[in-house]
Amino acid sequence: MNEVVKFPINTPVEVTLQDKAGKRVEGRYGEQVMYSLLDNRVMYVPPFVEQRFQELSGVNYFFRLTTIISPEQRQLLSGAGDSPPLFAFLVS
Repeated sequence: MNEVVKFPINTPVEVTLQDKAGKRVEGRYGEQVMYSLLDNRVMYVPPFVEQRFQELSGVNYFFRLTTIISPEQRQLLSGAGDSPPLFAFLVS
């Protein structure tokens, strides 16, 4: 099984897609998009990240993703249990 990319809060993670097309899958918190990466890892992202990739991928398939969380969201997450995580991805 391929290693799954983790996205630590406020830490950029560089990825290079094998292909600009992701595969829609059902995840723990609903629909996600799975991407195979050039270094044989895989990543799972929310559908809005797929849309952003499609907007940007005319140039290349290399992206830097950063998970951003506000102090208010951090407080909510501390007692979230099985609720979906509240965060945003910065795609650059």
